[in-house]
Amino acid sequence: MIIRLEHCRAITGPNGKGYCSRGMREFAKQQGLDWEDFLANGIDSAILGRIDDEMVRRVIEEAERNGK
Repeated sequence: MIIRLEHCRAITGPNGKGYCSRGMREFAKQQGLDWEDFLANGIDSAILGRIDDEMVRRVIEEAERNGK
């Protein structure tokens, strides 16, 4: 499954809003992920699934729930 920005935006973060681009961009940098490629093409959930992070799990669940 391909994870896209819309899946990240659909998740409610601690502030009651979708995940912010600044935080996601920093997370991508920390994890060695290509932010620009993610924006253009999304990222395979199998790649993200290797990251032990609750927020990542929530995004993957959101994508699976919506079947996109």
